[in-house]
Amino acid sequence: MNEKIALTLFSLRDHCTNENDFNKTLERVRNMGYEYVQVSGVPFKPEVIRRALDKHDLICCATHQSLVDLEDTDALCDRLAVLG
Repeated sequence: MNEKIALTLFSLRDHCTNENDFNKTLERVRNMGYEYVQVSGVPFKPEVIRRALDKHDLICCATHQSLVDLEDTDALCDRLAVLG
């Protein structure tokens, strides 16, 4: 079995309130050895998140979506496609 440990960004949401802090936080996360993150609780468009993940060589392995997000499945699928 090939198990991976991911960090949920929701736990760091207070350190991700603007793009600069988000990038600093992801840099620290990567430097701690994480390769995978769950994207949740960060207030950015998926393209911004994708660029930051790529910059810090991190993989989005999961997300957490609200029930409201499920009302527009096309938009949700677009978001998830960008996040990978």
